[in-house]
Amino acid sequence: MSMEATAWTQLHNVMNAQQDRRPFDRNTLRRISAFARPHRRRVALFLVLSVGGGGGGRAPPPRPGPRG
Repeated sequence: MSMEATAWTQLHNVMNAQQDRRPFDRNTLRRISAFARPHRRRVALFLVLSVGGGGGGRAPPPRPGPRG
């Protein structure tokens, strides 16, 4: 079997695999928040810069105004 056929077969198996889906637990959310609590300023700064940078990259360039 060629490498390309092997890759496609593997992709098909992964895409059609039955996954063990467990519901998101409140204890997991508590553990995540307990871990992030000492780093909340850095996390907040990261979120603000990420959203701001993403929005700034999507903003149209300014229109040239009249020259006077």
